[in-house]
Amino acid sequence: MLSQEFMAHYGVLIVFINVFGSSLGLPIPATPTLVMAGAGIALAADGPSSTSAQFGIMIGSAVIGGALADFVWFQGSKRLGERTLHGIGKLLVPQPSKINSVERFPGSSAVRVLLIARFVPGLAFVSVLLCGTKAVRLRSFVLHDCVGIGLWAAAALTAGGLSAPQIEKTIATLWRFGW
Repeated sequence: MLSQEFMAHYGVLIVFINVFGSSLGLPIPATPTLVMAGAGIALAADGPSSTSAQFGIMIGSAVIGGALADFVWFQGSKRLGERTLHGIGKLLVPQPSKINSVERFPGSSAVRVLLIARFVPGLAFVSVLLCGTKAVRLRSFVLHDCVGIGLWAAAALTAGGLSAPQIEKTIATLWRFGW
């Protein structure tokens, strides 16, 4: 199928760009891309060792893309401080009282939230900004952020790999009836 060949050739780049853009705050859903990449890897698999290697490469691509974008926001919020959190918070949350409650969140807990933040929509973005404003150490931030992105990417790729036959049937049906 065309999508499997496309993902085999350009999947790593697509995952990197998609996760990078999503982490920058662009309205791009990254999880469906990872699910489709996982399905493509599972369908084009030559064996378990090949599948594991390709999953690892995709997870690495997602981690690098997400961590680079998060680093940009982390450094920006570290330099601009509370203004960044208030400015972004006004766009995301309509009530200023919620921003004040987030500001009281301890910095040590903010970095641990990064481990699960990707699983909750919007939380990853806010938690990165919070880590910057709370002056979390860079090494701790990068470690927790990369682990969190890796867990999220592995879960999405695995979901795609496990549901690959159903995804293939759905795509075949869509191609048959036309987009």
